[in-house]
This record gives sequence, C-alpha cells and structure tokens, in this order.
Amino acid sequence: MLASRSVAVRTDVETDWTRTQVSGADVPIFARLAALPITSWSYRITSIVPSRDSNLVAVTAVVAYRLDADAVDDLVDERITLRHDRVGWRVVSEHTHGARMLPWDLGDLTVIHGRRALVIGIDIGAATLREYATLADRVADDVTAFWGSDWVHSPVVIVPGSTSQMAGGLARTTGSLAGLGAVTVDMNISGPNSRGSERVWTNTPALTGLSAVGREILLRHELLHEATGSASTAATPLWLEEGLAEYIGYLGSGVSFLVSVGDAVADVRAGHLPTVLPTDSAFSGSRLAIVYESSHVAVDLLVRDYGQAAVIRFYRLVAAGTGTSSANVESALYAVTGQGVAAFTSAWRTRLQSL
Repeated sequence: MLASRSVAVRTDVETDWTRTQVSGADVPIFARLAALPITSWSYRITSIVPSRDSNLVAVTAVVAYRLDADAVDDLVDERITLRHDRVGWRVVSEHTHGARMLPWDLGDLTVIHGRRALVIGIDIGAATLREYATLADRVADDVTAFWGSDWVHSPVVIVPGSTSQMAGGLARTTGSLAGLGAVTVDMNISGPNSRGSERVWTNTPALTGLSAVGREILLRHELLHEATGSASTAATPLWLEEGLAEYIGYLGSGVSFLVSVGDAVADVRAGHLPTVLPTDSAFSGSRLAIVYESSHVAVDLLVRDYGQAAVIRFYRLVAAGTGTSSANVESALYAVTGQGVAAFTSAWRTRLQSL
C-alpha cells in the first residue's frame, strides 16, 4: 500500500493517492505535494505497533524524497496510522514526526524554476518568487566563480509568507529569528549522521525592509553556505563558516569594507578589542552583528595576505582534518600560511585596531 502511495506522489496522480486512504484521512494535502518537482519518494518502515484493535496499527517510517534540483535524498521521519477494512490496509493519518515541519505542512506551495535556482514559495505569489529566482541565479554564479563548481548546481530557496512559517520549518521560535534575513539548513530531518540537501529559508517579512543590494548580499552569503555544505563539519569553527559567507556576501556589492564591518570597528573604538577569535557560543549571544563582522575581518585578512585560493584551501583542510576543531584549524593554518592560531589572532587584533 505504501509503495502504491509512493508512485502516486511521483506521478502526481491524486486518485491513486486517495485510493490508499480512508475518507477524510488526516494527511498532507496532495496539491501541495503535486506542486513540488518530486522525482523520487519512498517509504521505509522502521516499526509497526499493533493496537488492541487488530484492524488498526501505528507505523513509523522514513520517507526518502528528492526534488529535481537535488543530488541526494532528504530523509523525514513520519508517523502513519493504518486501518484494515474490506478494501485492505489504508491510511487514517500521516504526519511528519518531530519539531521541524516540511513546506507542505505549512501552506500552499508555488514553485518557480530559474535558470539555476529552484524557488519554493509558501503562500507567496509567483511574481515575487520570480524576483527571488532571478536574484538566486545571479548570486549562484558569483558563488561558483569564488568557490568552484563542486556544489549543487540548482540551489533551492524556500520563501515562506510569514516568519512563523519559517519558524515552523526550522523548529525555532519567531523571536529567535528576529534580525535574521535568512537561514541555511540541512533538510535531513531523519538520520542526523548523514547529510541531506541544503535549503535557504528566507525571513520574507524582514527582507522587505532591505534594499536590492542588501537582499543580494544576504542571498550570496546564504548560497555560500549551500556551496560549502559538504566541505563543512562539526569541527569547522563558526568564525570561519560565517566569516567566509560574509566575505563572499559583500564581494562585488559596492559596499565598502569599512561600512560592512562598521559595528565591529565601533566596538573596538569603544574599548572592546577582543583577545580571541569568536567562539561558536558567541554566535548565539546578544552581540551577533559584532561577532559576524569580526569574523569577516578575520577572513578578509587571510584573503589580503594570502589570496582567495589560499582561504578556500584552508577551509577545505579544516573540514578534512581528523582532530578537534582547534587542532584542525591550527594544522590547516600552518599548512596554508606558515603561522599558527596565536600569530594569526595577533594579526587580526592589529587589523581591527588599524580599522
């Protein structure tokens, strides 16, 4: 029965989907699934829990699905209730299990294919989504020119109509998204030890207050995260991840470097010269803009002294390391620059002072 349900999703045949469920079943709205360019969809049952009613069972399953822009499957845990009647086993309810919700859980979907990008709108009109697709196509080319071509060639941008929808997709509170224009996440909700597809979720209401240049900087920043997804590990420090994204975000934007790091410079002028590179915990604190900009200064310093290619090599070496984050950074920094973290930190502090 679940195999038949999979075929219905892949072929966009609603009657086949409906045939596998009871009347009034509490399940995803088929039109939302049909709006997506789904090329594969399959269920893998992980447990079956019978009830006192022999005609009723609860099933846990992993759904593996892929969009036409994806190079790998995304995995989603589901809870499915089934009832046996004269027709056979049929679905009573089917829901994503866990705190994060999928786009089809959140609203009506509209999909726009750009030249490279795939844009998925949630309760958003096609005209707005076409603007996002045009912008995503352009900045994707910029990211490829900087990072290289070994990343997904069809980035996916999800544009929800509200911040609460974005919060549902990320399993975060709306308050935690204040001040954030977009977030890039791995969509592998099941199987935390494997990587899925990277998606950019926009905080659409917040972006309405940005200029066209501001939106371009933001989206280029996020697509750099998509590009580096497979080259990032838990050992990659956030100052390097976010500093590199900030660097490429502003690259070619026309915004001067001093303006782009203005909050960090003002903080140093106020007497707050940092003694260490930003820690990962600092990226969840109250001085977020200063932390991001200080990281930008660190990556810009590496580019100024050693070039863009050296910074990209440094990033990849850190990810390829087999030790702790600090050990990987130390080793990679020596390999690329001939100096360790202590010397680089001193040079970074001097750069902040000079700015």
